[in-house]
Amino acid sequence: MEHIILLRGVTPNGKNAIPKMSYLVDILTEAGFQHVRTYIQSGNIILESDLDLEEIREHVHTLIKEKIGADLKMVIKNKNDFEKIVHENPFKEGYLHDRVHVILYQGFIQSLPLEKLKADYGEEEICVGDHCLYL
Repeated sequence: MEHIILLRGVTPNGKNAIPKMSYLVDILTEAGFQHVRTYIQSGNIILESDLDLEEIREHVHTLIKEKIGADLKMVIKNKNDFEKIVHENPFKEGYLHDRVHVILYQGFIQSLPLEKLKADYGEEEICVGDHCLYL
């Protein structure tokens, strides 16, 4: 199955830097992941694996920490998850699509302290989806 891994906190230099995305592709491919691709220097990875999400997370995290030195958190979704996120977007007509933000969370979005989040964002319109928050 194809998975999209969004590495959190990647920086251009410092302790969370990934010097070359091509090196990241190499180490993930050598570890047995298939069809590994990255998107510019963002830390976004697409790969194929039959492992479950937690196994992928542990394996990718360990590889990056041991081979590159970055201790990064990540969100892993698959193509179907992203299709659902787009389809469930509550901000349709009348909204500027380039102003809609999506907040992804690896766990159940409903487990977050959503009332506190709504209070912290003031006038921002927040909608809770099945897979993410929409702002």
